[in-house]
Amino acid sequence: MLPNLSLVSSILSEPIQSTLIHHGDDFTVVEVNSKWMFRFPRSQEAPAVLEIEKQFLNEFASISPIPVPLYQYVGPGFVGYPKIEGLLLSPSRYKALPRSSQKRIAVQIGDFLTSLHTFPIEHALQMGMSEGWNNWRQKAFQTFKSDIAPRLKQKTLKGSMACLEGFFSKNYIPAVIHGDFYPPDHLFLDPQRQELSGIIDFGDLTIEDPACDLKNILSELGEDALIEVLNSYGGQAGTEFIERMRLIIKAEPLFDAAYDVQFGYPGRLTHHIRDIETLFGN
Repeated sequence: MLPNLSLVSSILSEPIQSTLIHHGDDFTVVEVNSKWMFRFPRSQEAPAVLEIEKQFLNEFASISPIPVPLYQYVGPGFVGYPKIEGLLLSPSRYKALPRSSQKRIAVQIGDFLTSLHTFPIEHALQMGMSEGWNNWRQKAFQTFKSDIAPRLKQKTLKGSMACLEGFFSKNYIPAVIHGDFYPPDHLFLDPQRQELSGIIDFGDLTIEDPACDLKNILSELGEDALIEVLNSYGGQAGTEFIERMRLIIKAEPLFDAAYDVQFGYPGRLTHHIRDIETLFGN
């Protein structure tokens, strides 16, 4: 269902045609007149998240080597920015590019993540940015032990707990991260220039392990792409950087299952329990 667009119509002072792009847990995203993107908070926490995002992007846009959303319209319960043109960077699109273009995109990603991960943490905290999504992983671990563990076979539970204990034992140097740096959803490719044209959705900004952003390059675009990105990456990687990425990837279904319990998604929980049994029970 589309949100009420009457205020958007009055701000633009023109007839509007809208298309629903995304209807997620926290935000609804609507494209207007093929040139504007409007975001509408849905959850109770989303307005506060959006306020931090607005503050951050207002400053970060000037130092980002890749275009990011620039909010030009801010109203009661929504924001709007000029649409970033391009195609989402799916693994198939990336792999179909010439090697030279792949390398150029990897350098862009490395430069972007360097700018993001070296943003002053003290300033981010002043904006109200959370640390570790307000320690969500630790809370999810407790949910896993109380609600997920009893549903698992003994062998699966043993492997799952070993994975989570290993996950929490890793040391890292915290940084400001995107938090959902997933190429097929949030990175746009200019197909003519064969380079990135923009990065969107900063709603999961937090202070955490920078490996959380880079692990999606490994899982979606492959190890060769990750190595190319790391060649131009100037953040503080710390020790066992790639090993941390692999561990985050392995632990994902465990945290996903805890999320399903916390926010009431029984259908998704069944799917993630099945994934956990396959991953840790064999």
